[in-house]
Amino acid sequence: MKKMYKKQLIFLFFLSFMGLSSCNDLIDIPSPGITQDAIPMNQKDAVGLITGCYSTFMDYDQTQGVDNWVEGYFCQWLVGEECGDDIYKGGDSHGDFQAMEDLGYFKTGYNNVIDWKWRKMWIGIARCNKAITSIPNVPGINAALSARLVGEAQFLRAYFYMELLRNFGDLPIITTPITAFDVNQPRVAVKDVYEKLVEPDLVAAAAILPQKTAYATADAGRATRGAALSLLAKAYLYQKKWSNAFTTGQTVIDEGQYNLETNFRNVFEVDNVNGKESIFEIAFSGNQTYPFGWVGANAIGSRDDINWGWLQPSTDLDREFESGDPRHQMTIIHDGDTFVDGWGGQPYPITALRNNQVPYTASYKYFIPKSKRVSNNWLRQNYNLELIRYADLLLMYGEAALQSGNQVKADWAVEQVRSRARNQSVNPSTTLPTKTGVTMNDIIHERRVELATEGHRFYDLKRWGIAQQVLNALPAKIATYPEALYIGAKGALYQSPRNDNFQIPPTDVSRAGWTQNPGY
Repeated sequence: MKKMYKKQLIFLFFLSFMGLSSCNDLIDIPSPGITQDAIPMNQKDAVGLITGCYSTFMDYDQTQGVDNWVEGYFCQWLVGEECGDDIYKGGDSHGDFQAMEDLGYFKTGYNNVIDWKWRKMWIGIARCNKAITSIPNVPGINAALSARLVGEAQFLRAYFYMELLRNFGDLPIITTPITAFDVNQPRVAVKDVYEKLVEPDLVAAAAILPQKTAYATADAGRATRGAALSLLAKAYLYQKKWSNAFTTGQTVIDEGQYNLETNFRNVFEVDNVNGKESIFEIAFSGNQTYPFGWVGANAIGSRDDINWGWLQPSTDLDREFESGDPRHQMTIIHDGDTFVDGWGGQPYPITALRNNQVPYTASYKYFIPKSKRVSNNWLRQNYNLELIRYADLLLMYGEAALQSGNQVKADWAVEQVRSRARNQSVNPSTTLPTKTGVTMNDIIHERRVELATEGHRFYDLKRWGIAQQVLNALPAKIATYPEALYIGAKGALYQSPRNDNFQIPPTDVSRAGWTQNPGY
């Protein structure tokens, strides 16, 4: 998001902490089942309700005034990589953030990380429900603004529901402000949740939300028509509704709001907020005064330029890149790599000085050069996290085209992504040949290398139905890799259907009278 919108968010968050905003009750909702009494009285309050919806993505512990690893969205996002084959947890040791490692090794289906992954999304849904039902009734609110705000809440509610669906399976459908009695609602089949809530929300949001280029600068970064359509295409893809996914993706492409960055690295540059490839990103606005930055930028490896952070790329990912693929260098920082952007513009090396589990330090995508860091404080890095970008949409479109029998469009989509990568090379004629007649294996490869370390891999493996096959085969491969002494049998314990979903918090299952997910 642009700086202006970030300042608005900071101001509203500050008010909520001081108890001066009518949306304070929403921002502090601890879990579903809490009655919400905050009533928006004017247009400013209505905007505040939507700010509360977006703030679900915050890494800030809003009750204690400090960062909280487990509650923060960074940990919720990290699950999508830690449980796959592309990264290892990292950290000082196996015992450093043991809960995350236990998930990645499938030693458990429930701990405090999963508890907050469940709870955090319901907090967001509760806020969205309040906004959707309350905003149209705000006295004197501008009709166009009211409709747009409701559309934003519908987009966000669909996003939060999809996060729950792909992690926990069947869910209750709750569309009204939650009361203490709503917890007794039954779980509904995944298919029905998609068709009765997610799809209608996104169709409605796409019909009312502005295009990216139609937003004023002060509102840049809010949910757009393109974001709603892209998430809808993803919802169709997860359900294997190939024709719908293809048609929806085609609409996003035809409307021309997005394009690939010419330089792959620019997608992740800290200065490139809401770039032409960005469809939806989370705004984090850290500075020396307010700690609202993204903890991941430091936690993943920028903080000390040494190898102790999370999200350490695996040898298996490293070897997935084709020879000469420029994305390799732009995705994985290798030991000894030198950056010409230190303090004062001087070169400085990345060195693995301690806690080295693998011979690579970090994902380059989230690395902030020294001269662009706010400070070494955990929560003050001014970095936005991409959740949906155009390359992802193109590859979803290509997959839907292939599954629909449209080979020409599948080839075209994959070539768009490979062409951008090819053009990063010093000698493009020797790298990444054009592919025709792409297969599903090509799609799987391209998604892995293009979107590496962006939180997609584990969920892709599950929706393709190959998670157990890939993860069970991983330990034998790790045994031949340099990290064999440190990593062990990652992936060996994955069993379907048990690990296809995580365990729902037992207290909620008991309170609601639900049946727990299979295997727990």
